[in-house]
Amino acid sequence: DIGTVTRGVDVMILEIKDLIAEKTKKYIRVDYSIGSYGSTMRHYNIAINKLEAESLITAMDKIVSVVNNEKKFVYTELEFKTYEGLVVGAYYKEDENKWNFYIKKDRSVYRSTYPLKQDKFVNLLILLRDAYKKL
Repeated sequence: DIGTVTRGVDVMILEIKDLIAEKTKKYIRVDYSIGSYGSTMRHYNIAINKLEAESLITAMDKIVSVVNNEKKFVYTELEFKTYEGLVVGAYYKEDENKWNFYIKKDRSVYRSTYPLKQDKFVNLLILLRDAYKKL
């Protein structure tokens, strides 16, 4: 286990061993749950290989950089999607005058968006970097 971003969002290393070829592959696994007690909880987990992880980290660095430095328009959205369907992003709405960060499972999955505050988004980025070093 690499760490917890916030309640319900975890980053860990997943090892899969091929018993016939006797080879082990490692992936970064992002798990998160949406819902509340007393209602239906939805659980999502996405495994990310080393190449995808590198691209994901680069994209998240860019998102954080743009949020901190670029001019905002009426509505601005930045998003990155891995091959396995993990989507990270941020959007700015002028009427709210703030950036909203999120992770979600592929667009085709209904109600999978997990909102994050900026510090939690950065925490996710830090944990992904730590996990990447262990691949």
